[in-house]
Amino acid sequence: MLMKIFLFTVIILVGTVIKCNAQIKEAKPSKFFFSTGFGLGGNFFVRDYDEALPFPSSEYKSFFKKNFIGTVQEVSAGIHLKKGIDLNFGYSRQRFTRKVIVEDNLPSNVSVLMDLKIHHVDNIWFGGLTKNYSRRKNIYSWGSGIFWLRAQQQEGEIYTGYVIFRERKLEDGGAYVQLAYEYRYQPKVHIGLKGQFFWILSGSYPESVALAPYIKLDF
Repeated sequence: MLMKIFLFTVIILVGTVIKCNAQIKEAKPSKFFFSTGFGLGGNFFVRDYDEALPFPSSEYKSFFKKNFIGTVQEVSAGIHLKKGIDLNFGYSRQRFTRKVIVEDNLPSNVSVLMDLKIHHVDNIWFGGLTKNYSRRKNIYSWGSGIFWLRAQQQEGEIYTGYVIFRERKLEDGGAYVQLAYEYRYQPKVHIGLKGQFFWILSGSYPESVALAPYIKLDF
């Protein structure tokens, strides 16, 4: 459902901008922009858990890790400053999942069945500066900034025959860098591909990477 709304919004925005561009002979310099994208992400944090048993005969099992590859959705807006520099602010949602299916007999002869899907969702608010280098219809850029992260972490456990499900909320901040390429499809419509790398400052460790195609509209 969320993906359908995303695609519908992009189609409406592109159609509106293209129609406006067709009505003007010469595009005026734009001051503001809006972009949205959908792609893939990789999360280092969700693979860094220790799920080893306390001792071989333990009746405890934990399921904390998620798949490294997940999905990324992003929206951002900003201002075109002077000398090819953009100031932008945005929101990125990264989602990583894992399907857990366990049917086992514990050492105490207790049968356990676990069938659930656990998620890790990073809600990232970011702001930064981007430097653009234009060559005809091709635009190359790099940038950096800071972000604040609020994560929803789901976990599953089996302990003495009981299935335990819990959800935790985490918060942290950090810095990010990005590289991007854009093609000027229309005077005010750009299609691009962006890569980002997020680093947690407080713990000094990598959080995630993202690679997503996007569309940017100037106005």
